[in-house]
Amino acid sequence: MTVIVGIVEGTQVWMGSDSQASDDSRTFVMQQPKIVERRAGGKWQLLMGTAGSIRVAQIIEILPLPKLGWRPDAYQFMLGLAESIRLSLRDRGAGGEANGEQWGEFNLLAAVAGRLFVIQSDYAVIECSPYAAIGSGEYYALGSLYATKDWGLRPETRLLEALAAAEHFDPHCGRPFHVGVCS
Repeated sequence: MTVIVGIVEGTQVWMGSDSQASDDSRTFVMQQPKIVERRAGGKWQLLMGTAGSIRVAQIIEILPLPKLGWRPDAYQFMLGLAESIRLSLRDRGAGGEANGEQWGEFNLLAAVAGRLFVIQSDYAVIECSPYAAIGSGEYYALGSLYATKDWGLRPETRLLEALAAAEHFDPHCGRPFHVGVCS
């Protein structure tokens, strides 16, 4: 299980994650950070964090990114990314399908061009601001982010507090924590 958190602060997006993975009977500390950084079209920095299936997260880490148009738009890019994920999961046997609907066992939090997005398991894209979280620790992290919104804390401090809240209340979330920033 997982907690991944994002905060929009001006033109930057801060993201943080835990390192724990678990199934019904075991817990693992992931050696690879759950947040990966890529370059979109050689232009945009892209941060992505995945909750759910580890296999899906590995596929997302290496999937082909959509091309940026001559007038790039972050939302349009994210729609293309959702479609790229859908096709990659289908082609690698990691996506599900029933009654003509496709899904994957994941949620993705992504930051690009100073904006924060969630891609849901049905490949729907939602822009979030000023913060968002995904994973089993999502609600604890969101509660912490809401509680600290007017405290004047740095984004990194708020992220770490949100991750710590998820770790405290959700036995499927744990250290070490990782933090990244995207402009």
